[in-house]
Amino acid sequence: MSSSFEKNKNLDFTRDEKISKNNIDYFNLKEDRANEEKKEKFQNFVFVSVAAIAVIAFVAIIYS
Repeated sequence: MSSSFEKNKNLDFTRDEKISKNNIDYFNLKEDRANEEKKEKFQNFVFVSVAAIAVIAFVAIIYS
């Protein structure tokens, strides 16, 4: 029973840095987070750009 518990145990990346750095899941997790951050930054940039263009177009329509 203890072996099945060890298999299903949550990953602990803070417990021991040496063990964590050798764990392939640690690198995959870091890579996934980096990709998510890049996507989030791109989405934020697109959203702000579209919002700015909409405001500029609205003001241009009002004053034309």
